[in-house]
Amino acid sequence: MKPTNPEIYQELVNITPAMARAILENNALPNRNISAPRRRKYERAIKAGEWKTTHQGIALDVNAGIIDGQHRLAAIANAGKTVQSYITYNLPPDTFDVIDQGKSRSSSDALQAGGWRKDSRVVSTTILSYIRYQLYPAQPWTHQATTPSSTEVVDWSRDKEDSVYKFLPKLKEFYKIAKAFTISNALTHCLIAEDQGWRTEELLEFWQNIATGANLEPNSILLSYRNQLMRKAFKKRGAYTVQYQLNASIKCFNLWKEGKTGNFYAGNAVPIATLTPRNEIVIPKNPIMHIIHN
Repeated sequence: MKPTNPEIYQELVNITPAMARAILENNALPNRNISAPRRRKYERAIKAGEWKTTHQGIALDVNAGIIDGQHRLAAIANAGKTVQSYITYNLPPDTFDVIDQGKSRSSSDALQAGGWRKDSRVVSTTILSYIRYQLYPAQPWTHQATTPSSTEVVDWSRDKEDSVYKFLPKLKEFYKIAKAFTISNALTHCLIAEDQGWRTEELLEFWQNIATGANLEPNSILLSYRNQLMRKAFKKRGAYTVQYQLNASIKCFNLWKEGKTGNFYAGNAVPIATLTPRNEIVIPKNPIMHIIHN
């Protein structure tokens, strides 16, 4: 029961989809337009059971106008699931002008808060690309709709923690040799390739060759790719740099494992290339295993 006086107070509420719609429909404040990508990000969290109850919830003024939380409410209404959130009542209407003016917490900040004290920036960039590769291979990653939430980044990073620290130390060593690639791209590549059955030594061999260029034949596809990586124009592709670089390394790795030689051409970043599973390229030498493979 709301108090009769307009004192500010807060309560923890189970917000149903119907309740969320009612608050949105009764809103009389001139809120910002709802951003569909931002709303979908909240929806994904709700549907995946990743919604977290924090101090930041829904804020209403004395006339039930929405001061803060319209994207959360729209997500609850669309997701069709009840979630628990704080609602703050009876805020002055002019509070709207100072809401959400602070700096947003980055994925790197979220990882540090989750226990990743070391390499949080590299790991957060890696996991962002890894999630996008899994969920949005045919879309440009510059769009907000393809940006995972901080919760998603933290959760996926925990799943990949062992793999991250299996590859990361060696990739750092290789990077110091020539700085021919970005560590986060190489690490993302390794995580994706490992999912496809490629072995640690095979992946590290690839990136060591790219780093050093040692003993590569003049017609090596790796040498062609490495020479392009060393050029500034290839490294900087505007808004598509991360997606372009990952696409290029995947294509080169596939060609290398298929035994192709000659000049390397990266092509467009969208849709991003699919990394070929190991069992589609490497045929076991044992005749019995060859029969099983086929």
